[in-house]
Amino acid sequence: FLLRNFFWKVRELNTAAAIEKTLGKATIKKRASLRLDRLHSVSMLQQKIEQEIGQPDPVVRIHPRIEGRLRTVEQQKEVEAKEKEDGSPEERSSEDYSHVPPFSNMVEEKKRGSIIRQVVEKKRTEAVDHRKTKALEKLEEEKDEKQAAEAK
Repeated sequence: FLLRNFFWKVRELNTAAAIEKTLGKATIKKRASLRLDRLHSVSMLQQKIEQEIGQPDPVVRIHPRIEGRLRTVEQQKEVEAKEKEDGSPEERSSEDYSHVPPFSNMVEEKKRGSIIRQVVEKKRTEAVDHRKTKALEKLEEEKDEKQAAEAK
């Protein structure tokens, strides 16, 4: 156990050293701090990268799903700002909710799930009924054999 633990530590140290050599300690720290920060828009993230590193970093990329969420947050803020300026709530277009699956898909999924549940339940009850009928048939056969043995 101790040897295994020791080798694991050595492996961790070697990988850490390799990472430090390739990227440099400062960039690792900067990227970690960027990951920990909660940023509310893509532009803020890009500005922060430029401030810390001095130039736009091609390695730090935002995951598309997170980028989509950030963009929807930005759009929502813009819509709210327009509503405050106009004084009337603006009709929301379907573009704002393009990342949300349509309601009909959800209904279809629920239907499919309920149909599957019904089929499984039906099979289960059929299996139980089949076992019961088999057991009853066996009991009847045993009774018939006993009666035949008693009659002789």
